[in-house]
Amino acid sequence: MLTSPCTPSYGYTSRGSRGGAFAAILNFEADRMAQAIAHATGETMTSVVTEVLRERYERIQKRDPEALAADIRAIARRAAAHLRRSYLDHAELLYDEHGLPK
Repeated sequence: MLTSPCTPSYGYTSRGSRGGAFAAILNFEADRMAQAIAHATGETMTSVVTEVLRERYERIQKRDPEALAADIRAIARRAAAHLRRSYLDHAELLYDEHGLPK
């Protein structure tokens, strides 16, 4: 059964030391995919969402710092291609030839 985009299909409450919490899937596509996985695996919606979040979190934690740095440099190169003027060295504006403030 699929629900409307504004109606969550499920929620959960957690009673911890800070009180209760509630989470609901309000996105139609996310809800539909979670339901499909739950139906195919026989898991509950809560266990499906928990496992997906756990896997994603583990991927984020294992990310290689060098790969992240390479991704950031690639983004910087793509952004630089859209600059309209050449790079301005702000040090030239702020410091003299001896490296002292102007």
